[in-house]
Formats: sequence, C-alpha cells, structure tokens
Amino acid sequence: MRVQRYDSPLYCIRGRAARVRGLAKTSGFGVSIRLLLLTPDSSTLSTGEGDFSGRFLPGETPMDREYDYRPKWTMIVLCALFFGAGALVLGAKANGNDRGLIINGIIELSAGSATVFYWVLAALSIGFVVVAGFLAFIRLTVHQRITLGETSITIPRSRWSSEETVVSFSDILDLSTSEVSGQRFLTIVYRGGKFALTASMLPRKEDYNEICAAVGQGVKLAQPRDR
Repeated sequence: MRVQRYDSPLYCIRGRAARVRGLAKTSGFGVSIRLLLLTPDSSTLSTGEGDFSGRFLPGETPMDREYDYRPKWTMIVLCALFFGAGALVLGAKANGNDRGLIINGIIELSAGSATVFYWVLAALSIGFVVVAGFLAFIRLTVHQRITLGETSITIPRSRWSSEETVVSFSDILDLSTSEVSGQRFLTIVYRGGKFALTASMLPRKEDYNEICAAVGQGVKLAQPRDR
C-alpha cells in the first residue's frame, strides 16, 4: 500500500519559484508516506508519481468535464467467471472429498474438517458471484458521474445512489491519494463529508490523474492569498 497525503494548503508543486520548506518520507513494510510543504508559485501540480500532475495556465481549471463513474463490464464479467468456476471446482472437491488437508504446512485438517473448509470456500465464491451480479445491476440502473466545474467538483452522494453532491473547492479540507494492491484512490475530505474516488471506476486510467490535477489546482486557487 502506498499513501500520499496533502493537507490544505499542502501542495506538491513543480516550478522554478517553488521553495521546499519541509519533506518527510517514511517507508517500511510496503508502506511509504510523503509530505511536502511548498510555496506555490507554479501552475503545475505533481506528486512525482503521476498523481495531481497536469499543466494549466494561471487561473485556469477544467470546466464542466464529465466522467462516467461505474464498475467496468470487464471487471464484472471476469469476477463472475473466476469465482463461478471456483465455486464449481470447490463444490465438486468438497462433495467427493475423503482426505485430510494441510494448509501452509502448519494447519492440519481431518477429512471431515477439510470437507467443511472446501464447502466454506465454495460458498464464499458463490457470494462473490452474487456481488458481481449486484454490480451489473447497479451499472445498468444507477447512473453515476464525476463532473469538474470551474469552482467545484460534483460527486455521487453515496455508492449506490444517482443523487449528487456539489463540493466547492474552497470547502475541501484534505486531499490524499493511496494505492492498495494496484488500486488507486483519491480521498476528498470536505466540509460535511468524505468521498473516496476509485480510479478503476473511471473510463480511462488517464482520467484519474486528470481529476487529481484539476482538484489540486482548484483547491490551490481557492485558497486565500496572503497580502
């Protein structure tokens, strides 16, 4: 898992006039965290690893860009096929099992316990097939989207609803990106709620970086300037 966190007005900004005031990096056991405090004087945002990256002219933000936000058919079908096949194999194994089982050379199960173990795995696989069917139903019946405006981002009100919430960039308190098992997430904490945007729910991989860049730029521009 990799986590990168940016608390307003913390930004990772590339530019000739950007001055690094502090940098903290911690790594271990597969987890790395980076915090950067910079004096913004550039319109290019980047974490150095693709998140919050993108170029905009001074004062410019993407206006009224809309992205579909729903599970991909590829993921749904593969999930259903994989766990469906797993349920059939495990069910057949449990039905005709007459042998014990040793798990990782540590846990030893009798023939009866091994049969129960196979049935439990088969039931879990069936559960994932049901989840895939539910996701297919949600994709067909619930329309969700992410919309970027000049001063706000529109997000789904809940995971299973078509209702939307408009969040002003000035109301965003915290932005953070994380990666778990190859899945990337953008977490937006704003006055009144919290939303985790999942990159795999967007049509293209590039859309995630584009949204990160736009939101980071919008929040930066919405910050009060020192006089």
